[in-house]
Amino acid sequence: MEKRTLVAIVLAIFVMMAYSHFAGKYYPQQASQPLQQARSPQGAQSLQEPYHQEARTVSSSQKDVPSALYKWNESTLRTITTDVFQVTLSDIGGCIKEIVLLKHPSSNGEGPIVLTKANKPEEGIFALDFGRQTKNDLRTARFKAEDFSQGRRVSYSYRDGSGLDISKTYIFSNSNNDIELELTVSNNSSSIWEGQYEIVGGSRIDKSTPMDERFLEASFYINDKPEKVNLRKVQKTGVQRVAGNVRWSSLKNKYFSALLVPFETTSGGAVKSLGDKEVSTCLRSASLRLMPGASATNKFLLYAGANDLDKLVSYNLNIERSVSFGIFGGIGKILLVCLKFFYGIVHNYGVAIILLTGLISTIMYPLTVKSMKSMRQMQQIQPKVEKLKKEIKDNPQKLQKEIMELYRKHKVNPMGGCLPLFLQLPIFIALYHTLVRTIELRGASFLWINDLSKPDMAFKLPTVLPILKDNINILPIMMAVAMFLQQKVSTPKSGAASDAMQQQQKMMMIFMPLMMGVVLYNFPSGLVLYWFTNTLLMLIHQLRIKRHFELQEVAVEE
Repeated sequence: MEKRTLVAIVLAIFVMMAYSHFAGKYYPQQASQPLQQARSPQGAQSLQEPYHQEARTVSSSQKDVPSALYKWNESTLRTITTDVFQVTLSDIGGCIKEIVLLKHPSSNGEGPIVLTKANKPEEGIFALDFGRQTKNDLRTARFKAEDFSQGRRVSYSYRDGSGLDISKTYIFSNSNNDIELELTVSNNSSSIWEGQYEIVGGSRIDKSTPMDERFLEASFYINDKPEKVNLRKVQKTGVQRVAGNVRWSSLKNKYFSALLVPFETTSGGAVKSLGDKEVSTCLRSASLRLMPGASATNKFLLYAGANDLDKLVSYNLNIERSVSFGIFGGIGKILLVCLKFFYGIVHNYGVAIILLTGLISTIMYPLTVKSMKSMRQMQQIQPKVEKLKKEIKDNPQKLQKEIMELYRKHKVNPMGGCLPLFLQLPIFIALYHTLVRTIELRGASFLWINDLSKPDMAFKLPTVLPILKDNINILPIMMAVAMFLQQKVSTPKSGAASDAMQQQQKMMMIFMPLMMGVVLYNFPSGLVLYWFTNTLLMLIHQLRIKRHFELQEVAVEE
């Protein structure tokens, strides 16, 4: 592989790594659907299916209508277990304390992943904050647990000393990753009540791995355009607010999301710092004006689960727009469809990645051949270029003119080797984001690789070392060896280049594969598998093209 090719690829890697920190792909939002129509068909069928619930008291302190504030250790917790998750509800705030995704193992493999777990009642999902518009702080007030015998419905109620009644009804399905909330605010006083509230949509989402933290993102779809919140500013200021009608809020890491969809008009949202790089997302309701004896009901849908495009699309709420595949997201989605197609045939994502790499290589073959031929032609005339540099070294303008004339004479385009490569970069960048973010690769095995979303970790080391950490990853080493062989094949024979250039090429044969091995050493093995396979295919292409040129040269000599 030529120096310019490797440099361009390395630059592409760093561009992608930097881009994943600072950019995202957003899409337009469509009008929301009524709540019952929004559920996926599977969810609609499973509403009457049974689920398991268990109540446990953390403290013996019990009051139906408190005037004091409470903490988690004074709460009565109720656990709702469905086929997909386990949800812990608290009567303090009548909110969700914890969500465990039963079908997804944690990063360390010790039990299922805890998607979100609030440390305080005010951080719980669906915690309500009316500010000074109520006598007591509803985030830390004790709600009364209503009748739990109605199968899929769980209700909490609270009567504030100001005459405001709050009712929360949770509606669970057995097989979907969603929870509905029906929130009713009633005015039982003798005067008109006016006010707003904030409701928590996502809080302390799992970031147990460095990649989860790196991909942590909070965003809103607001006023018919997306807005991603700068989390660094949130950590500095404590809160960042947006104003307008929010159609959904999202708090997500690399593979999972807590998405809150309101079904009534809202007036804005906020991302709040919880300390230690933890954040929560909130939605702010529109202004409510209740006459004496009147009530208002707002409905919400919480999606708590994997960033699975097919699953998100099934809700018909455009929440799939929260998932980004980078600046070339359209290409990324096409590649994901192809990857799933191959998986449907071979039923192994490692083999599917190899087949996808072969497909991309086949599509890009004409550009690859053109690039390699151009590089080969540049190698052949390089001795003449070096000769000109020695003869006209004191006249840069004349030297440049002579070199360009040499290119024209031999019909060589100096950009011919790089231009086809840069035309391929959008596909490579899109594939990078696809393989890094695809939930399907999480936990997928291939040969000795247990998880294609992580380094292959073939052998465990007794101690932690720089770069290697505590694992030996074989795949990046194999990739570096393949790149070395590719470099060696592309290096011209002795006499085809100056001594200085040959020395540079020998250094590149060692330095570039070594550097790429270091850069990709701790990358997800699915991405390294693509790179390794692509390098082998490029090596085969180069051998064929080299053989073609050698036969042509022999024919000319004869």
